[in-house]
Amino acid sequence: ALASTEKWAKFFNFKFDTEIINLGSLDATSQVMSIKRKKPTHIVIHHGSPGMVVLLRDLKKFGLHTPVFGTTIACTEDTVKMARSASKNSIGAHPFCSWHDDFEGPIKMREITLKYRPNAKNKSRSMMYTAGWVASTTVYEGIKKAGRDLNVESVLRGLEAITNLDTKGLSGPINFSPTNHKGVEHSKLYEADPESGRLIPITDWRKAPVRKKIHLKRLTVKKK
Repeated sequence: ALASTEKWAKFFNFKFDTEIINLGSLDATSQVMSIKRKKPTHIVIHHGSPGMVVLLRDLKKFGLHTPVFGTTIACTEDTVKMARSASKNSIGAHPFCSWHDDFEGPIKMREITLKYRPNAKNKSRSMMYTAGWVASTTVYEGIKKAGRDLNVESVLRGLEAITNLDTKGLSGPINFSPTNHKGVEHSKLYEADPESGRLIPITDWRKAPVRKKIHLKRLTVKKK
């Protein structure tokens, strides 16, 4: 994540500083005090939910209201439930939908899940649960395209033939090719809602821009 940030910083010509919150840390006072001195406009955190919670709580404790953006591993409703009101200024990006999203895909996912797990009616699932549904949906599509001669090679060809697979809101469109095995390239931004303990989508599925090399010609100005 840090290497990627360094590349994008050069591309967009902005400066950033780094603070490290160790795994398992229960306090981020020194990091927050350092952040406060630097007066940042935004904070981007690449950490699991526990690290995100520690940061959010200490930012609130020291009166720092800088917007916080979490990457995929920090974008979970566990973060909202544990950080509570401290999560108010946080936004996360995730390539899979929330359990609570109201689209055809997640609605069907909830119906089937509760059919086999009726006792889990009042328990939500994480976005990584959605990831399992997307993976299964994708493999099913690859098997269909593989044809009757089913083997490893034919399934691989079937997967590589998938173009704009519509998961009905579980994720963005899925694309593969013989030279591209990424599959999921879109994410959605989610805003924390401390009152409900949920993540509320605030964008549609978005694909990150492609960072292209920009070649600038050096201009020589001759003095008259």
